[in-house]
Amino acid sequence: MVWLDRLTPRRYRKGDPNNGRRARFIISLSLLGLIGSMSLAIVFGFFLPFSTGVALGLLAALLFVSIPLILEHTSLDLAGHFLTLTYFALAGSINYAIGGWSGPLLIWFAFLPATAALVTQGRWAYLWTALVTAQLGGLFWSHLQGYDRPRLTASQVESLSLVSILGFLAALVVLTLLYERFEGQIIRRLQRNNRELASARDRALLASKAKTHFLANMSHEFRTPLNAIIGYSDMLLDEETPGTDSAEVRADLRRIGEAGRHLLKLVNGLLDLNKIEAGKMELDVSPVSLRILLREVEDTMKPLFTQGNNQWQQRVPDDLADVVLTTDVLKLKQCLINLLGNAAKFTRDGRIELDVKLAPDKTSLRLEVRDTGIGMSEEQMRMIFVPFTQADASTSRKFGGTGLGLTLARRLAELLGGDIRVESEPGRGSCFTLITPLQVDDTPPAFQAEGELA
Repeated sequence: MVWLDRLTPRRYRKGDPNNGRRARFIISLSLLGLIGSMSLAIVFGFFLPFSTGVALGLLAALLFVSIPLILEHTSLDLAGHFLTLTYFALAGSINYAIGGWSGPLLIWFAFLPATAALVTQGRWAYLWTALVTAQLGGLFWSHLQGYDRPRLTASQVESLSLVSILGFLAALVVLTLLYERFEGQIIRRLQRNNRELASARDRALLASKAKTHFLANMSHEFRTPLNAIIGYSDMLLDEETPGTDSAEVRADLRRIGEAGRHLLKLVNGLLDLNKIEAGKMELDVSPVSLRILLREVEDTMKPLFTQGNNQWQQRVPDDLADVVLTTDVLKLKQCLINLLGNAAKFTRDGRIELDVKLAPDKTSLRLEVRDTGIGMSEEQMRMIFVPFTQADASTSRKFGGTGLGLTLARRLAELLGGDIRVESEPGRGSCFTLITPLQVDDTPPAFQAEGELA
């Protein structure tokens, strides 16, 4: 059907496949109408003595010829309505002229709703169906009033009825074949697009996995130079080295050390996240007292609470104070430190609390970190666990950070067999709940990166 594509305007061949299908239906049905109207003109001209039928057939042929030009220079909707109107007028006028309600071409009214549905939008198809129904009602009313006067003999009507039925069946077969062909073209095009998208997705996943494995394997090469920079800056500050005794030089050395530690913290977070995604993060499970764990976390975080002029309170029930956890101590501490550090960063002159509770399943702990900071909206809470993403741009500018702390905390919690949940309200603070099992299995769950093939 190359000839059909040549008659279809280029903008419909290369654009939306649904519009392309409609354009091809309009061209196909206009050609089908041209053949049908010319056939009517020949039948009435050579076999039936009815000059009006010849004139109507030739006029309809002229209208059908003009439809591809209308499609080329206007729009799909206008061309579709013009095509439907041409069929509508031809069927109504011929039927009324040769017998009305009892005319041999009445069956072609069933063709009109299908034509309208294929070449116009859905709501217009309902309108054209209503118009066809109204036209049929008008023909029936004319028949009851005696206005329709058959101009053909009984034998002529029988012959024309046979031709009409055969033509109608042929038109239905052609319409069905066209529909299947055009639908097949769209399906093949969609399948080709899906294959291309799947191939691009697979390449992106392979590149992401290669990046993850590269960073996980390069952790030593990243950390060693940074540790050297921090170590030498601290050594120069501690020792009486010639040239480092001036206040200006010592201030520069402190800045070097602080910048190195900050960069090392960011690199550690990034590398830890990549190790989890690469499945290379191992658990070092050992028993630890909950009391000792919380005291070490508190000692680490207290200077940060004081810096923000925040009140600190920790509540642990007496029956849980002496609980011994079997877990990866460093990773659990990192989860708590990240959550408490997040609370301290967004809270000024407020209150930060840590509540420890036994979970309803009696096999896990709930460590709830509450603050009276800036809080978050529902939309912001959906974003905070996405890597390198913060609540909004203004948060990053005002408070700093890379958006890795909470992401890493949740991934570590999941690695330990738990989870982190959040509740918050703008202006009224947040509550992050770390759920961690009392006994951690030393076989970490397989981690599947977002979007990665299983």
